[in-house]
Amino acid sequence: VGSTFKPIVYAQAISQGIAPCNYFQNTLVSYPKWDDWQPRNSDGQNGGFYSMAGGLSKSINTITVEVLFQAGNDPVRKLAKEMGISSNNPEGPAIALGAMEGSLYEMIQVYSTFANRGKHQPLYYIEKIEDANGNVLYEHTLEEARKVIEETDAD
Repeated sequence: VGSTFKPIVYAQAISQGIAPCNYFQNTLVSYPKWDDWQPRNSDGQNGGFYSMAGGLSKSINTITVEVLFQAGNDPVRKLAKEMGISSNNPEGPAIALGAMEGSLYEMIQVYSTFANRGKHQPLYYIEKIEDANGNVLYEHTLEEARKVIEETDAD
């Protein structure tokens, strides 16, 4: 899943009132509770500050992990599930960086929830099956979309 998971972290933070213009320090931090795990940035660089918007747009790992700690691991995991991730979401902070098993199907559901302005609509493959005479053998019943995040937060 990797960095495609990051928007879920930021969406949960925004829904909790953390503003996109809030700044976080880009420092290499060791987390003793998690076996001294250190999230590293892909470019190997640290230093300076990034807003949440900058952290997401530049895919800065250290910022995303700090945003996860602000938003809370459990609320992020819950939102991921509500947006369509049914795979097991690990509890550690590495989830912020997408260190989990997940399918393309699940991530399509997540991103379609963003595109639907915060409403989750389960995906389906087949709308209708008819036989050669036009008799309907199967027709998908569309479930009502569930609002999982506010429209402005999804935007």
